[in-house]
Amino acid sequence: MKKVVAFFMLMLLLFPTEALGGKSGTPGNPGDWYVKDNPATSDPSKAPLVFVHGLNSSSYVWWEENDMYDLALERGYETAFVDLYPVNNMWDNGSMLASMLGEIYEYFGEKPLVLVTHSKGGVDAQSALVYYGANEYVSNVFTLSSPHHGSQLADLAYSNWAGWLAEIIGGRNDGTYSLQTGQMAYYRSLTDSHTNHRRNPIYTLAGTSWGGFGGALYWGGLYLRQFGQNDGAVTVSSSRLNYATEIAVGDWDHFLIANGRATFDFFKPFLSTDHQVNEETTPNMELEKGSGTILRGGPGKGNVKEVIPVEDDVEAVTFSYLSDVPLDDLSLTSPSGKSYSFNDVTETHGEFFGAWQHIASVANPEAGEWVLTNRQTGTHPYFLAVQVEGGVADELQIELPKSIKDPLKPSIQSTAINKQTLSYDIQVSYTTADNPSVSSRLQTVSSKNGEMNLPFNQEGAYTLTITISGKTTNQAPFERTIVKNIYMDKKGDLYYN
Repeated sequence: MKKVVAFFMLMLLLFPTEALGGKSGTPGNPGDWYVKDNPATSDPSKAPLVFVHGLNSSSYVWWEENDMYDLALERGYETAFVDLYPVNNMWDNGSMLASMLGEIYEYFGEKPLVLVTHSKGGVDAQSALVYYGANEYVSNVFTLSSPHHGSQLADLAYSNWAGWLAEIIGGRNDGTYSLQTGQMAYYRSLTDSHTNHRRNPIYTLAGTSWGGFGGALYWGGLYLRQFGQNDGAVTVSSSRLNYATEIAVGDWDHFLIANGRATFDFFKPFLSTDHQVNEETTPNMELEKGSGTILRGGPGKGNVKEVIPVEDDVEAVTFSYLSDVPLDDLSLTSPSGKSYSFNDVTETHGEFFGAWQHIASVANPEAGEWVLTNRQTGTHPYFLAVQVEGGVADELQIELPKSIKDPLKPSIQSTAINKQTLSYDIQVSYTTADNPSVSSRLQTVSSKNGEMNLPFNQEGAYTLTITISGKTTNQAPFERTIVKNIYMDKKGDLYYN
């Protein structure tokens, strides 16, 4: 009996029930692609589906705790899966993907392919189509919450406050660098004027949920809320292209939108190849809603104490403390001495993949100074994002320079702010694509009016971390942090969203 069992185990190892083909039978290896089971009744009129993953991900995302592959199989679609570099930019991955799409096209008998892409995979796919000749192999493209205009979370990874943590956990890499909003504004200027940019119809979907309170996407959703609706990682406005068809904006978070039961039936009617590219229109881009965030961070050597001012008329305040390890000795104290705990501790994803978030939320908080203390021993780099609802959240804006000769200017509209008390701390850092993991601090300026000429001197990404502090007309102290990313090209032209 033991010999029979051993024989069958050997057969399962040699001939697994889940058929794989293509270049590799090992999912997750960058540069390889493969097919799984063929549908029981394949319709030759249906185009094969090729699934493309996003940042810090792999092909596993399409079937691990996901029925996307199962639904495609049940509905009679042939499928293929690709593995790109998990943290490389759209140029590296676009070139790699184009090569794989040529092979997949031949494998399926030169039938036009349909691409189903998640997150940054949509940007990688467009690079393959526009710049590396893959457009001839592809009919339609579907982008599920793809940051076509970049992600403010990528900007945050290069800010002064979050840099300590992002650098330690590996959040600063080619992929994150390429998704900064200034970088993507430059990419859009190149791509949207290219002769190939409308060769393949593009269809987009976007989400507006952050998952449950304290979940892996929750703090990202809180931060991104000031830029409009979002799914915890990408804003709805960033998911749109003015020459693409938006299929749906649904109650999906950034993970759920790639799940078959959530979105397959939304894009299924558009899988045929007889749909035409839209006439170019201007999408309903959502306006930025102002800054409602206070940012702090540092190397976390020994005890950490952060004093956070909260002004009057604040509806809610949420403290999100990110560290390289889960912590159990965080405390939060109100101005009157009341204690609050950080009960929700989860691992994050996306640009801060590998960090641990600790969240505490307070409705109708007292005005005054709130004290956060971390008594953890040792060294733990941290990033603190305090999201403030209400107060002066929508009243503080920054006018970015239109050229390298123009100054940075603040715009303060509120009558609830005592403008005589305002002060600005502006820090400028610079990062290049050649070394995306390290930023150089170029300039730090403290001023009363917030105006300054930025130190533009060579091509690259410039990150502005601007802290505005002052008092309301009721003499309550307040503080806000604004992070902006600007890309300067070789000609000295500036790009930002």
